[in-house]
Amino acid sequence: MAKADSKSSSTSGKAFKTNLLFRLLGYTKPYWKLFSLALIFTLTAAVLTPLRPWLIQEVLDGPVKSNNAEELFRLMVLLFGLLFFHTLINFATSFLTSWLGQSVIRDIRKQVFKHITRMRLRYYDKNAVGTLQTRTISDVETLNDVFSQGIVNILGDVLQVAAIVAFMFFTNVKLTLIVLSTLPMLLFCTYVFSRKVKNSFQNVRKYVAQMNAFLQEHISGMLVTQLFNREMAEDKKFRKINQDHTRANLDSVLYYSIFFPVVEFILALGIALLIWAGVGMVLVETVTFGMLTAFIMYINLLFRPIRQLA
Repeated sequence: MAKADSKSSSTSGKAFKTNLLFRLLGYTKPYWKLFSLALIFTLTAAVLTPLRPWLIQEVLDGPVKSNNAEELFRLMVLLFGLLFFHTLINFATSFLTSWLGQSVIRDIRKQVFKHITRMRLRYYDKNAVGTLQTRTISDVETLNDVFSQGIVNILGDVLQVAAIVAFMFFTNVKLTLIVLSTLPMLLFCTYVFSRKVKNSFQNVRKYVAQMNAFLQEHISGMLVTQLFNREMAEDKKFRKINQDHTRANLDSVLYYSIFFPVVEFILALGIALLIWAGVGMVLVETVTFGMLTAFIMYINLLFRPIRQLA
């Protein structure tokens, strides 16, 4: 463990290991019912998502076009019912995944503490107490994101993308190809962003551990620091660590500041292409107005999970 700690603190570009993910999933075994229920809710929400544009299309091309008030009322009740049910599913998913994450990290934190207390004394000579505190509290807390925003949501996002694309192809192949023409650009930007932001987050965790270790050592040894008049020298060291930590956070802020506007630009480009080609199809009556409106909604729904997968 000592080697792992020092290595993780000094290496920021280490690739994520798939076996670590499966090892982490092993901690969900005591809560498999909770995990399964959260997964079912997430997959249900993913399947329900493309039904909203489809219902809007039915409303515009059906009762609105034919001025059928009774049919319009029936479809609107169905639409509001779908939205209400979808909201309940999203609430249940968020609550269950957060509960699962907190339960798992509680077990991991207990196991980490138990492991640390069984280490030999020479281990504590090589590892700062502040670093061990970071590993046990802060780093373990970060794992909560794997469950509250990670594994379950990733599966849901993938299924949501598949369901939306399937609905689009079923509705109109030409409009679908126009929408998907911007997808390679989005996937490339997502890949670059995920690589950059991963490195910045790893650096943030490294500098947090260094800062905690520095503070713990110097606060507990303040008497020695003051006796030898080392306040100014130690202050310079802390400023350096603090500056590195700030720079790592600002790097992640920069990547997010670039990524999301770029995604919005690609989304706007896709909508512009869709309207440019779709209006011509509407004029020659190969595409209905409701179908074009539904595709504008589809492209917004499609970009959202792809952006989240980054």
